[in-house]
Amino acid sequence: GKSAVRLPGRRAEAWPVPYDVHKFLVPDGTGWRAPLTVACAAQLDAADGPTVLHYCSCGLENWREKYRRLGRFGDRWWGRVPIRIPAHLQSRDVLLAE
Repeated sequence: GKSAVRLPGRRAEAWPVPYDVHKFLVPDGTGWRAPLTVACAAQLDAADGPTVLHYCSCGLENWREKYRRLGRFGDRWWGRVPIRIPAHLQSRDVLLAE
């Protein structure tokens, strides 16, 4: 996936900093906090402004190869955080059933 974040102006001290491969931290006046994370496109509101989404557009054979390569992975990222992307889990299950 790709990470994106809105920059709040020209003051570099207010800019977000990378936290991991999917998140940024933003200053909140007393420290750092994680900004809103959208787990599903259904949670988006067009009034919130531009949003960058990442969708797999790779063709059937590349999709199949991706999930063959990933194999039997769990329902949690890094064994801790629940995976809340139904298509990811369903893709795993479809390929494992073959």
